[in-house]
Amino acid sequence: MIDAADEAVGAVDQVALAQFVALKNPEEGTEAAKKKKEMNEVKAGLVDALTQKCRALVETLPKVHF
Repeated sequence: MIDAADEAVGAVDQVALAQFVALKNPEEGTEAAKKKKEMNEVKAGLVDALTQKCRALVETLPKVHF
């Protein structure tokens, strides 16, 4: 699971995604809407991959009993 998450994260152009998210894009029209939808899907996939990686890493930690 960790390797799969790393592969998914590595497939994302994180710089381009960060630039898109950081900028307020006042562009309008069908192309702008397509780009926004695409980048939102990429962002959601990245968040999901990182979430899955964190969950898998937590499972590798020793259990602590109080």
